[in-house]
Amino acid sequence: MKQKILILEEDPSLRYLLKMHLEAAEYEVTVASHLSECLNVCKSIKPVLILMELRSTDKSFSAFFPEIKNNPSIYGIPVIVGITTNEESEFIASYLKVKGEIDSVFRKPFEFEDLNREVTKLLTGVRGRTQTGTGKK
Repeated sequence: MKQKILILEEDPSLRYLLKMHLEAAEYEVTVASHLSECLNVCKSIKPVLILMELRSTDKSFSAFFPEIKNNPSIYGIPVIVGITTNEESEFIASYLKVKGEIDSVFRKPFEFEDLNREVTKLLTGVRGRTQTGTGKK
C-alpha cells in the first residue's frame, strides 16, 4: 500500500507539479487548495505527511498547526512547509519550527530532488527541524 501525502498549495500549476512528482516517487497524493479544507481532508485520509504552502497573508494557519499536533486522530503527522523567501515568511517559519509545529521548511524555488530527499527523511523516521532549498534561482 502506498503512503499517503496531502499537499496544500493554492497555485494550481505548482500543485499539479508536486502531485505528479510525488506520484512518480510512488506516493498516493491528495491535494487541497485551501487551508479550510485541508484539516477535513487530513482527518479523512490520515496522510503520513503534509506538504503545504505557508503564506504570510493567511493568518488562519495559527489554529491549524496546533490542531495537527494535538488532535489524537491525526497526531504526529510530519509537516513540511514551503515558503517564498522574504523576511516575514522566514520569521513565521522559524517561529513555527521553534514551537515544534512544523518539521521542515523548503524555500521556493526548490529542486524536486531536494524535496524528495526531505520527504524520504521524514518518512523514514529521521525527524528533525531541517531546511530544504536555498530560495535562489
